[in-house]
Amino acid sequence: MGGGAQGFVLGLALNALLLAGALLAWWAGGRLCPAGRSGREPVRPRRPATPLAVVLVVVMLLLAAANMLMLAVAVAGLFLRTQAFARPLARAVTSAFLLATAVLGLFVAQGVSLGPGLLLGVSAFTAQAVVAVLLMPLFVRGLSGRDRVLLGIGRQNGLTAVLLPLTLERDFPKTVGIVAPAVVTVNLLHYGAQTAFGCWSRHRAGKNRRPSAPRQLLPRRPAAGDGRQGEVPPAADGLRSSA
Repeated sequence: MGGGAQGFVLGLALNALLLAGALLAWWAGGRLCPAGRSGREPVRPRRPATPLAVVLVVVMLLLAAANMLMLAVAVAGLFLRTQAFARPLARAVTSAFLLATAVLGLFVAQGVSLGPGLLLGVSAFTAQAVVAVLLMPLFVRGLSGRDRVLLGIGRQNGLTAVLLPLTLERDFPKTVGIVAPAVVTVNLLHYGAQTAFGCWSRHRAGKNRRPSAPRQLLPRRPAAGDGRQGEVPPAADGLRSSA
């Protein structure tokens, strides 16, 4: 905003530079101080030891936050991975989501635009469904109909959707009043579509299931002492007659 095409290109270049630096540091750290490996972990790519990995991630986050280079952080998440980050990040994301939602509620208390919010939510959900069902097969081969449907109804809004209107509210007033109902609409459509598709899948699976053949019980062999002495089974008697 305000920088035009030149500012946009400069932002992409800075994101790419930070991303390249993070990738190089991660690779070098894995070479110099590789983390211990278990038998289940892949041999490549090497990951740096946990203390060094934490330092690299913290430095990158500080640089990205100071210069608003969030794109680099999002892409770096593809390779900046270690098991030590799993639990702290999960707690941090949950805490941030709850805090951002509470702040969003303070703005929502000033009023919402229900009609535009509903329209925005339905449009966002429908747009992903159209792309997944119609356009995704052109780029990804081998997708089944079930995969396309699941991709189409997989859109849901979380932390990013809550933070964006909070960030834009200062420059574009009443953004929260429109986006907040849209977030709720998208999530309701997501859970409703997932539930309906699950019910339909179970119904179809039960309908296509072939009934198992009835079990045929063999005649029970008479125990010793049962029946009259010298009694011959019908099958054996027939054999004797033919003989």
